[in-house]
Formats: sequence, C-alpha cells, structure tokens
Amino acid sequence: MASDSLPDDREIAEQARRLALALDVIEARLDGLGIGAAPDAIADALADPVRAFDAAVREASRR
Repeated sequence: MASDSLPDDREIAEQARRLALALDVIEARLDGLGIGAAPDAIADALADPVRAFDAAVREASRR
C-alpha cells in the first residue's frame, strides 16, 4: 500500500529531533568562537556539525 511507505509520526518526530540537535551543535560552536574569530577557526569549528546536519537532512529526505 502507498500508506505503508509514509513515515509515521514517531519517525517524523525523531527526524525533527535529530535536525534540531544538529542545529544546536552548530549554534553552540558559533557561540564558542567569539566575535572576530578567524575564518579558519570558523571552518574548523563548523565542519563536523555541518556534516552531521547534512547527514540528518539527507536521511530525512529519503523517507
């Protein structure tokens, strides 16, 4: 059935939670950098959290 392929409310809530957590990590990293941080420091601080967010988005878009 077509409805069998749709994510249920629990899956949607879990996807939203993963996306929100990934954004929280990005925000925390930005908060920790301070004003005037060097571009290299910003790139280093955000590389892993942005990859994690990207992975969460890709996973959510597959469903």
